[in-house]
Formats: sequence, C-alpha cells, structure tokens
Amino acid sequence: MITKDAPHRYHSVLVTLHWLIALLILTEAAIGLAFHFDISWAPKRFERQIHMILGLAILAAVLVRVVVRFRTPKPPAATTGSRLLDAIGKATHALLYLAVIALTGSAVLFVLQANILGEVIGQVARHHGHFDKPLHLLLFLVLGAIVALHVAAALYHQFIRRDRLFSRMGYGRAPQQGAAEGQSKG
Repeated sequence: MITKDAPHRYHSVLVTLHWLIALLILTEAAIGLAFHFDISWAPKRFERQIHMILGLAILAAVLVRVVVRFRTPKPPAATTGSRLLDAIGKATHALLYLAVIALTGSAVLFVLQANILGEVIGQVARHHGHFDKPLHLLLFLVLGAIVALHVAAALYHQFIRRDRLFSRMGYGRAPQQGAAEGQSKG
C-alpha cells in the first residue's frame, strides 16, 4: 500500500552508498581476480594494500548503509505481482549484505590469523596460519551470483515492467506515479 507520506526514491545517502559500493565491488573483483590468476600488473605488496583498503571500505560502506537504511524513510517495496518473486527480491537484498560481510569477514580473519598487516604496511611480518583461498573464492562467486540476480531484477523492473525502478536509486525528484505504476501492473 502506498502512503501519501512515503518517499518516491531512496535517501540520497543510500543512493550514494549503493553506487559507491557497486563501484568498489567491481574494482575489488578485478584486483582479486588478478590475484587468483596471478596476473602481474602491479607490485604484489601494492596489490595487497589496495585490495585490503578497498575491502575494508566496502565493509564500512555496507555497515553504514544498513544503519542509514533502517533510519531513513523508504519508498514502498517494488512489486512484481508475484508473491514468490517479491519474496525472492527481499531475500536477495538480505543475501547481498550477508555475502559482502562474509566475504570481507573471511579476509579480515585471514589478515589477523596470518599476521600480514605489518607486511602490507611495509613492516616485516611473520606468517602464521593458512588463508582458505577456496572459501574466499567461493564467497566471491556467491556474491557475484547474487549481484547478477539483483541486476537482472532491476533490469526486469525497468524495461519489462516499466515501473521506473531506476528512478528510486537516482538523485533529484522521482516521478510521483513511478512507485504506484509498478504496484498496479500485474
């Protein structure tokens, strides 16, 4: 149900964090895949530094986004006309947050376990423990699949349902009827 006071788009802080996180994840994926396939395009220490900094930035941005999301008014939920697809949409958003936290959490545990922080910041470090690269890669692939589902759903809303979903994740004023159109189409 659409209330008169419900906003027609997300708060600008949420929009900014959404697109920042997307950009950071794409950048982080490129660096991570360079590690995985041992592509040498930069010194390894520099790659590690950037990878760690971006990972922590993603984690921080996601945690801030969760807090802001619960503290700001949201537009009515976009609907597909199918209870099952709507439930999948809600689950996908929760899984996005969980996958990012799990992926970055696995890396943070590695850094603490292997004591590589000193090496990354330029000091000598002793390596203890073992980083579970297959687990980290699996979590990356899970995140990639969830992101692909999220993007496919957004494109479905925008171009098949034509409910102007993209306007909710932009700046400026969203069309007044944008959210209502998506709910009335079946």
